[in-house]
Amino acid sequence: MSTKYLLLSIDGGGLRGIVPLQFLKYIENRTGKRIQNCVHFIAGTSTGGLIACALAVQKDNQPKFGLSDIEKIYIEHGKDIFPEANAIGKFFRKLKSVVDPTFSAKGLSAVLKSNFGSDTMLNCTIPILVPAFDLKNNFAVMFKYRHAKKDPALNVSLYDICRSTSAGPTYLPSHKFECMDENTGRIIERVCIDGGVYINNPGVAAYVEFRKYFKDFYSKPNDEHNENNWFMLSLGTGRYSDSIDKSKTMGQIEWATKISDVMMQGVNMVTSYECNELFKTGNFLRLQIEIDDEKHSDMADSSDATRNYLIQKANTYLADPKVQYQIEAFLYNAGLIETPVGPPV
Repeated sequence: MSTKYLLLSIDGGGLRGIVPLQFLKYIENRTGKRIQNCVHFIAGTSTGGLIACALAVQKDNQPKFGLSDIEKIYIEHGKDIFPEANAIGKFFRKLKSVVDPTFSAKGLSAVLKSNFGSDTMLNCTIPILVPAFDLKNNFAVMFKYRHAKKDPALNVSLYDICRSTSAGPTYLPSHKFECMDENTGRIIERVCIDGGVYINNPGVAAYVEFRKYFKDFYSKPNDEHNENNWFMLSLGTGRYSDSIDKSKTMGQIEWATKISDVMMQGVNMVTSYECNELFKTGNFLRLQIEIDDEKHSDMADSSDATRNYLIQKANTYLADPKVQYQIEAFLYNAGLIETPVGPPV
């Protein structure tokens, strides 16, 4: 019997990363298995990249982080990464953002260093793919476990990977570091920003990587290279569903605050369509919530009210019988549960 393989793809979205964690917690509860024992490949952009690294890394031959540990980072340190401000503070922050990133990197850097320390891709036991964009070399970068496994000189610290993929334009400053270039074999300086500028939903990248290099990851003597046994769980971080059509009156400053969401939503929806077409019917599942309140739509909003709103939205979504049935059918097809609950009446 051929092995079934599950690819996990997690979108970017700042502190809205709390949303896919609710989806993963639901799946752990339903299967009775840790997510790390369910998935065979993880791709994540920005906040999704942080979650991917946290899920993949091990310590003392055990997963270093459980879902509750990762969720705790968002709950306890969200305000360290994106500090809250009162009305006056927000006004001056908006003025500052005209010429500088809105937030300092100090909070994020401290959180990443305290959690990942000296961990590198070679400390991961699940293959990962995390994108960023290198401004200095004008190059789309994808940090890949496969590269490090093949050549330890291409190994990169999880701190540098996470700091790079989460450096959202207008929000956080870029990240500068040195590493080996996989194409030339030379040490180069990279200046990276958030991979969400071109691939906020990394689903297709995960599919392509797994398809071409399947044998590098999991090929066994009797395993078939059978894409019918490949599954993808694609997790969103929330989509603001109201209209933002004020384009006739929007200048550069206002566009700068909206364009990230426009790019993210467009890429996310197109990638979901492409993945749905690439995978066999029933082998692709997209989980996503709708954010219908603009005051809770900012990816950098670290308030308790917004975090609680997002968690409540995710749990309401997961309580929908139609959504539950979709999840049941997917988990059954992927071999993660033995008996699915029937369709809603």
